[in-house]
This record gives sequence, C-alpha cells and structure tokens, in this order.
Amino acid sequence: MFCKPLALWGWAILLACLGMCWNHSASALGQSPITTGFGRVRGGQYATSVNGMAMLKHYLESRSYEVVVKRAITPSIEKADVVIWAPDSWHAPSEEVVTRLNQWLTGGQYRTLVYIGRDYDAAVEYWQSALEQSETGGTRELVLRELSQTRLNQMARPQRLLAADECAWFTIEACEPGTATARFVSNVDDESGIETEIVWGTSRLIPRSGTAHRIRPLMETDANEVFAFELELKANRTNRIIVVSNGSLLLNFPFALEKRRPVAERFLDLATENATFQGRIQLLESGPQEPIISNSDNVGGQLAWIVEAPLKYIVPQVVILGVMYCFVVFPILGRPKRLVTQTESRFGRHLEALGRMWSRSGRMQEPREAIERFRRSVENK
Repeated sequence: MFCKPLALWGWAILLACLGMCWNHSASALGQSPITTGFGRVRGGQYATSVNGMAMLKHYLESRSYEVVVKRAITPSIEKADVVIWAPDSWHAPSEEVVTRLNQWLTGGQYRTLVYIGRDYDAAVEYWQSALEQSETGGTRELVLRELSQTRLNQMARPQRLLAADECAWFTIEACEPGTATARFVSNVDDESGIETEIVWGTSRLIPRSGTAHRIRPLMETDANEVFAFELELKANRTNRIIVVSNGSLLLNFPFALEKRRPVAERFLDLATENATFQGRIQLLESGPQEPIISNSDNVGGQLAWIVEAPLKYIVPQVVILGVMYCFVVFPILGRPKRLVTQTESRFGRHLEALGRMWSRSGRMQEPREAIERFRRSVENK
C-alpha cells in the first residue's frame, strides 16, 4: 500500500474541511460556494473543485513520479508511460481521438491509458457530507438549501443518453442511479476483500461486443455489474486500456474520503505496475470539446512557451513588477502647475517670430534692406 505523505494529507484535510466551512455571503446570493469544474488540474475553478484532479496529481507526485499536464495530444505524449484522461463530455470519444491514442499505445511497450467516465458529480455527496456534520439552526438550513439546489440542477439537465453511444473501447449504457459496493475481482488483486462504495449515475461504460481487445474485469459490484475493466491489445499484450465508469473514486472529493482512499490507491497502483514503468505520467485535460490533436508541441502558437515551466513561474512576477514600476514612475503627482497663457495680439511677438524665421533661413540681409527702404521713404517725405 502506498504511503501517505504529510503534504498529501494536507490537501485531504483541506477538501474535507470544505464540508464544514463555506462562504455565507455566496449562499445568500444564491451562488454555490464550491466549484464543480470536472476533470482538470489547472485553473481557479478546477484546482479546488470537488470534481477536479489536483488531489490525484499531488498524490502521484508524492510517489516521486514525473507528472505533466497537457490540454492537447502532441508528440510529447510519446514520453509518457501512463496517460490519465477524464473528459468533461457525456459522449464517447471520437474515432480520431481513439485512433491517435491507439497509435500512442502501439508505439511502445508497457503503456497504459486510464479513461474515467463523466457521469458523476461530487457536489451532491459533498453537501450530504456537510449535512451530516452540520448542527441544527441556520447552518443546517443553508446546507439543505444547497443540497436541494444541486439535486434540482442535476434533474434539470437534458437527458444525457439519448441513444446508444460507443467507441472502439466501450459502449455507454443507461442504468439506474444509486450507490453500490464494488470490489476488486480475485484474479486481479490478491486482497480480494478490499471493497468500497461507488456511485452510479444514469449511465455506465461496458466493454464493446466484438472488440479487438482482450477484456478483463477489474472491479465488480455485488450485482456483478462491471465498474472498471481492462482492455489488452491482442497484438501487443504489454499495453492496455483501463476504463472506469465514472470518477467516484479518483476525483478530488471522493479521493479525500477515508472510506474510498484505500481502493483509489490500489487502483492507481494497478495502473502503474507495468514491468518497465519509469514514473512518467501525463494528465490529459479536456472540456466539453475533445482535446486538440497536433503534430507540434507548440500548440498555443509562438507564445505558448510562456505557459510552460520555468517561464510560467517567472513571467507573471515580471509583469506585476512592470505594472508597479509604471505606477511609480509615470504618474505626475503633486499640485498641478498653472500655465501662463500667451495672447496672439501682441505685435512684438509677431516681430520675434519673424526674426526667428529669418535667422533660421540665413537671410539676415532681408530685414536690414527692409529697414533701410523704410528710412529712405521717411526722409523723402
């Protein structure tokens, strides 16, 4: 079993405390004080989201693994031994993405792809946990209000599974929502007694019939429903795809729960137990749209290098210091000085301007000749 470093437990305590402490002003405005962004690590709405993957990343890093986060499938994926992908999409991956990831799998040995289904939202479990820990009075009423609103939001969503949806790896099948007890099957894990509670949404992922892979169940419920399974490539049995129906084990909030943590750790141990695993893991982020597939690592254009290490830690500080410098140096502070207005009606200013013009042009003889003509005309009179 994996160890539990202090830094990782700090994250777990932080997420657990969210069940007891929240922003009352946000609740008063009708806004949920928690974030629910799904399947990502970076960004304000994902780092502390109950559906994010920051806990998973910190846990893997605590094992001294090299973890990188990408939002596109680029040639750098060839450096990874394990790719973990939790797309924020209710549909199966497109043929283009499946083909590209299969190319990565067959391009080396002992590679593992972990696919986590979308049909799970930790917000309901979060508020249920907060309700159990809340006391009577105003606090409990606020929690009940948030729990009711979260359930209404889930019911108001459009029907997610309008028809059978499938890809080369699995088929999405409708099921009844609820909870169940799942366990590792005995032919995969020697500790067959280890089990945990999982949450079913309105759909589950099942192996596709007639697939070109060797299918092996990994986790089953008491009703023999497959929660997670493994697909081995028949052409190259060192590479595999692990499909998990949803994130009720591996996302931030469930990963922080003590009752699910041992199974989640054992599951990650299973995903990284390849014979030549070198500790290189890539977390693939994607929103409702599928990840970009590119032949270049510089997907963001010529300035994409700014968001990569180490410049992503340096550039923001330089920008902040530059803004502070501008505020200090360029503003004119103090009492404004009164400007002396100059009138154009003074004839002397006209003569001064005419003299400067002759001086710059080098025609100084002209004013002398003009003055001389004026004197002769006066004398003649």
